[in-house]
Amino acid sequence: MIELRFQSILNKKSIEKIGIEYGFKDLLLVEKFIMNFEILTHIQKVLSDCVVKGGMAVPFHLFDKNLQRLSVDIDIVTGKSRGEVIEAMKQVSVNLKDVVKIKDPHKPKGNLNKNLPLLTYFCNYNSSIVDDAKLKIEIFYGNNTQIQSKQIHSETEIIGFSVDFPISVYDHGSLIGDKLTTLPFKTIGIDSKRKLDVPKQIHDIAALLKNPPRELKLELIFDTFKHTVHDEISYFSNTTLTFQQILDDLHIFSESILMIDNQIKLNRSYRGRFENFATEFLGNNRYQSYQHVTDILLIKTFIELMLKRFNGINMEVIAEKAKEIFDGFFELSQLKDEDKISKSKKIVSKYGKKTEEGEIMKNLFPEQTYLYDKLFEIKQM
Repeated sequence: MIELRFQSILNKKSIEKIGIEYGFKDLLLVEKFIMNFEILTHIQKVLSDCVVKGGMAVPFHLFDKNLQRLSVDIDIVTGKSRGEVIEAMKQVSVNLKDVVKIKDPHKPKGNLNKNLPLLTYFCNYNSSIVDDAKLKIEIFYGNNTQIQSKQIHSETEIIGFSVDFPISVYDHGSLIGDKLTTLPFKTIGIDSKRKLDVPKQIHDIAALLKNPPRELKLELIFDTFKHTVHDEISYFSNTTLTFQQILDDLHIFSESILMIDNQIKLNRSYRGRFENFATEFLGNNRYQSYQHVTDILLIKTFIELMLKRFNGINMEVIAEKAKEIFDGFFELSQLKDEDKISKSKKIVSKYGKKTEEGEIMKNLFPEQTYLYDKLFEIKQM
């Protein structure tokens, strides 16, 4: 029987301990998170060029460990061909046959008008929590673009355990750019009605924006977004979609999840999904709805800057404005509550409490007031 790298914690007692320490109620999700990294060690042996993307890559970029969340799928890209990936995964299946049952690649029944260079594997594995545990592996093959990646060589603590083997993940900027392509919900993004996927993406993008390595690599983020969008469009066999239509869709991403009624809050249909996400994937982190609204506004602010760049505004101007906004946001977040409120009142006074903008701003949390004001400034650029 093959020796597992994380054998010492892939047992009910260790998983229960992690669940108690970090406040996770669903122990199966904790187990899946650990199992993802176990399976990844074996995939890397046969797909040595693979790069991890998605939620599994996010923790390696977060200095604030309170922003880490569980991830239940494996998402990787490789330059290998479809046939090479299939053969490689057959070998992984043989190597892990006593622990994980990797089925043949899934044949999607969805959009026949879209041909993704993607292999999806659904797996059953021996679980210490339930009788029938499943997880998903998605591998984008034939990727010839020059992905900016980050090599993790030192031991990295994640959630209750450490990843102690070399791993290649999407670079901070590439990961943001890639994740932003999930937000044009009406065109190439994820379905806005998918249960927990939208709050996951919002949380991840905002966490990455708030945890830059030194400064945001704006050009890398913008370029990754643009290249990924063009790739997504190319996967359609018959489409009239244009890059500008994707940008227009991205511009309105928040309309399906926020509502404005003398304040800005999550709409009723979305709030339940957010609460389920926060409970299941974040544990003790106490991520509240007003924080999620702030994250949405932060992302919208960044998106509006990116759209200004794509519409021709000089990169130096965009970079200067982005630095001003994010430096100001960070400084505000460090203030005492009374100082935050004082700054918020000054912003509201610019508009007047009886104006439409003032009526909304006076009911917002200080960080939200700050970002709402910056959105108006960007609009005037």
